[in-house]
Amino acid sequence: QKQKQLLSLHCVVNKIIMFRHNGQFYGMQSFQPSQIIKKIVILQMIFYLLASLFLALIAMIAGIEYSLSLLFDSSKLSFGFGEGYIPIVSFLLSSFPCAFMVSWLIQRAKKCLDYVSTIYIIHFLFCWMINHFPKNWDWWLVNFCCFCIIAVLSEYLCIRQEMKVIRLDHSLHSEDMSDDDSDFDDGCSDNKPLLLHQINKFNGNISKDGPSKKVHIQSDDTGYEVKIV
Repeated sequence: QKQKQLLSLHCVVNKIIMFRHNGQFYGMQSFQPSQIIKKIVILQMIFYLLASLFLALIAMIAGIEYSLSLLFDSSKLSFGFGEGYIPIVSFLLSSFPCAFMVSWLIQRAKKCLDYVSTIYIIHFLFCWMINHFPKNWDWWLVNFCCFCIIAVLSEYLCIRQEMKVIRLDHSLHSEDMSDDDSDFDDGCSDNKPLLLHQINKFNGNISKDGPSKKVHIQSDDTGYEVKIV
């Protein structure tokens, strides 16, 4: 019975390490092209939706009729005339909510740059195919600034989320676990020796060093420092 309780506790630790999202812990993720393509399509739609909303709003304030040329025609974006500032301001303002959406959807700081780069590569190709190759430096400068805003801000938001303190109850013991371990996967039994060693070491460290400390938890090839409060 005690062995079953220990195994249940092991499964809890494994699930915390592999699937915790608010903290942030991530396990090794398999390559899933369908999920990547799905996220790219969603982010591209969000990018154009936000840009269109700001373009329509600012164009209405300026008394200009909104059209897709403001979105894809690089000649409409220029510092040389008044109407050219409409897409400039719209793209810059839409970069901030777009960064929030990227961080919310991707949730990984190291992946934000890849997805943001993909957004602007696709946008460049659309502008080229729908109208012409962007030759004016205004278009390149504004899009580069927007790219930097979205990439840096989304990475910052993800890092803040990943750096949140992960709180574990140091009073948790194997005796507190219920007898029913049907909610855990059978695959947990494959890691019995390693998990038993980690939890025994974990409980020993807490009783020796007091209730508040940092412990090291190893999962596959990744180690985590966890603060116990």
